[in-house]
Amino acid sequence: MVSFIKNMRNQLTMLDEEAYKKKGLSYIDETNNSGNFNIKKGCFNTDNTYFLRGGIFIPTKNPHSFENNIEKNIECLFEKFDKKTRDKFKNQDEVKYKGLLSNNKSTFLDILSIPNIQEIIHWLYMNKYLIHYGVIDNLFYSISDILEPLIMSSNDVVYPKNKADFFKSTVTEIAYNHQKEFVNLAKKYNVPNVVRERLVNFYKEFKVFIIGHIGEIPDKLPIAYTKEFVDKAVDYDSASILLSGNKEDVLIDKYVEEYTVWVSSFPSSYYIIDKQDAIERSFKNLNIPESLAVFEDSKQNSGLQLADYIVNILKTYIDFLNNYETSDLLKIVQEEKNNPTLIEFATILHRSREYSPLLNISVMSRFLLKKMQFFENILIDKSECVK
Repeated sequence: MVSFIKNMRNQLTMLDEEAYKKKGLSYIDETNNSGNFNIKKGCFNTDNTYFLRGGIFIPTKNPHSFENNIEKNIECLFEKFDKKTRDKFKNQDEVKYKGLLSNNKSTFLDILSIPNIQEIIHWLYMNKYLIHYGVIDNLFYSISDILEPLIMSSNDVVYPKNKADFFKSTVTEIAYNHQKEFVNLAKKYNVPNVVRERLVNFYKEFKVFIIGHIGEIPDKLPIAYTKEFVDKAVDYDSASILLSGNKEDVLIDKYVEEYTVWVSSFPSSYYIIDKQDAIERSFKNLNIPESLAVFEDSKQNSGLQLADYIVNILKTYIDFLNNYETSDLLKIVQEEKNNPTLIEFATILHRSREYSPLLNISVMSRFLLKKMQFFENILIDKSECVK
């Protein structure tokens, strides 16, 4: 779909005017990639609510130099894993994330008690290495183009980003809670390709869908913003552009943009990406030089194996936050306030944001973003936990 998300990312780039000076070596992997996000047979084609790209970013003056010994440093980390895992490294070409786990532990707080995971987080913390990630909430991204004609019209001068983010987040929450109803409405009007003659009826029914469930949102501010936008007139000229010319039933065609935006964030850096034919073809078509980004087989690259571990730790973290309300998270922090691994993990994420907001480029609900910031901040400032 034509998307205003690119404009948002351009605004993010403006937040770090020094990005072009910053140099680093980045190893990149992904998880939850369903290829695309579409509507088929009356439902979404995947249960994945989001796509996640992530890994490690190592600030260094010479990102292209093998003299920095970074891969040797990573291999030294792997040697600290438990004997069972070290034996796997000897007998296998590659040990994936699940090979590090024990006792079928898979939730975020559970994996933090696993020695191998503790070694990774402590190693990142002590070396002051950074974590990069990009989250695309599939439904938030998809709904954005539907909502833009309610947010901005030809008469509006300034884009109300804060209000718009709450509006999109609220409608996304409603759509997740009532997927069947949302999908039926989308299929009825052939979203993402709604013919001009049917736009009026589509938006009329879509507004009824939103207002019909707005009472389920617990916070007053998002409700107020949502009602404000729903009451606005639709910019049908904008809607006819955004909701036409797209692939049939496809809400997100590919996740290539998540990679292209990331590798262009720090143009003096070097990006090593786990080999993926579709992404690699797109890079060649875009003439992205190998001096900036290359694709390698993770079986021959310890940095990419580490990126696999990091992106999956991030996934358990995001899933953990999605499962709790903010009040519940506060209770958990109070219980876990002396957990050194948890505090180190939060500190790494905080350091990463401090280094540059471009390390955490995400297209996701404001509600999840607030949980992330809340959880990380109170862990770093543990005094908040006991108030």
